[in-house]
Amino acid sequence: MHKLVAKADVIVENFKPGTIERLGFGYEAMKAIKPDLVYASISGFGQTGPRASLPAFDGAIQAYSGMMSISGHAETGPVRSGYFSVDMSTALNAAFAITAALLRRANTGEGQRVDVSMLDTAMFMQSPQMTGYLVTGKAPELNGNASPTKQPTSNVFASSNGYVQVIAMKETQVQALFTELGMPERYAEFNEPTVRLARRDEVHELIAPLIAAKTTEHWLQTLDAIGVPVSAIQDFATIAEEPQLAHREVFVEQAHHLDPNRSVKVVRATHVAEPGNPSIQGVRAGQIWVQH
Repeated sequence: MHKLVAKADVIVENFKPGTIERLGFGYEAMKAIKPDLVYASISGFGQTGPRASLPAFDGAIQAYSGMMSISGHAETGPVRSGYFSVDMSTALNAAFAITAALLRRANTGEGQRVDVSMLDTAMFMQSPQMTGYLVTGKAPELNGNASPTKQPTSNVFASSNGYVQVIAMKETQVQALFTELGMPERYAEFNEPTVRLARRDEVHELIAPLIAAKTTEHWLQTLDAIGVPVSAIQDFATIAEEPQLAHREVFVEQAHHLDPNRSVKVVRATHVAEPGNPSIQGVRAGQIWVQH
């Protein structure tokens, strides 16, 4: 370990705070070997503070951070996200912090201890909602699939063969939506965001049956043509065949780490760079080698 550290730029550890020090590989011990080392510690609540010693998992932090209190339907209660939102965003936060520390080292010659917390990250990811609460004292409510603005023209609607997400927020978009739905005369009645908000249930009851009468494909074509943002609610099988992702090589094939005669598809780094686009060079059991 000491030989590796002497040549390393970065160490990343995510033990419960205090554990890595007891093992003899804490920041101070490693810094003595490599003074300009960037040392990143990732934990649930941070390296210090009243909750620092507690373990944490994605779902627990979603609950504790208030994330679940603003996700779900009022009728059925809070829900957690369908993916590891805190784990993944914490990993991205840590990568950003490490990159910043490396840039700082390039400018100053100094290493740095980077302390990344899942809870801190969850709060940052909710910063628009949390800042709104801190400023106004009004907490967000469970709002289902509706926009946080609660505008009834921005929601998920059932079509005749699936679901569509419609985002008509600008007045030109709302007017175009009413016209496409065959009721242009009703727009004059709901031509202000405050009016639509006050009568949101009424607006929803006008729109929902009309969208439900036609297919998802119909709405994708017609609403896109008039400048109203719209998307199908796609499943993984559909998005896995998405031409845009294929063009950007988001999914790449590689040899199976246990069977070189098999190949598997995986998700690669989520950016494109020229030159030196990130690519996965090879896999061993428990390890992924990435070349930039």
